[in-house]
Amino acid sequence: MRRRFAARAAAVLALTGALSAPQASDAKEEHGPGEEVRDLAALIRRTAPFHDVDRALAAGWSVEPMCMDYPDGYYGEPPGTMGHHFYNEEYLLDGGHVEAGQPELLLYEKRADGSWRLNAVEYVIPARDLPPTAEPPRLFGQEFRFYPDVGAAGIWGLHVWIWRHNPHGRYANLNPRVSCEHADAEPMQH
Repeated sequence: MRRRFAARAAAVLALTGALSAPQASDAKEEHGPGEEVRDLAALIRRTAPFHDVDRALAAGWSVEPMCMDYPDGYYGEPPGTMGHHFYNEEYLLDGGHVEAGQPELLLYEKRADGSWRLNAVEYVIPARDLPPTAEPPRLFGQEFRFYPDVGAAGIWGLHVWIWRHNPHGRYANLNPRVSCEHADAEPMQH
C-alpha cells in the first residue's frame, strides 16, 4: 500500500512540476531531493481533499475575505497575487510547530462562477513563537523569510505553489497566473 501511494505521489509531483529541475527562485537545498519529495508528497496527501472548499471548511480552515493582490510586487518580488487565505487557527496557535502536512494557510482563487480553486499553501510562524533574530526555520529545503509588517509583530512565512504552476518559482510569494478579478463573485445557484 505504501509503495503504491509513493508511486502515485511521485506521478502527481511530476505532473505538478515538483520533480522538475529547480526553478530560478528555488533556494539551494541542504537535504537530498528524496526528502523534498517525501515532504511534498505529505503536503499533497494532506491538502488534496481541500480542492473541495467545503471539506477545507469542515476540517477547520476559515476564509479571510480579502484577496491579496500585489500589482507592484512584494518584498522585491515581481507583481503577482496570493489570492484568498484560508487559515487554520489550531495550526496558527500551535507554538510555531512546522510540519509539511500541516500548513497554516490554504491559498485559493475565486473563479467567475463563484467556485474556489486551491492553488498553494503557506506556512506561518508568528514572531511571538520565533523571534526575528532567530535562525530561519526550513522546510522543503527552503528558508522561511521574516515579514516584519505582517501580523502584530511580524511572521516567518513560506509559500508552496503545489497545486498551480508559478513562473516565479514554487516557493515564491506571488503568482502572476492568479487573479483577484472574481473575488466578489457569488456562487452559481443550482
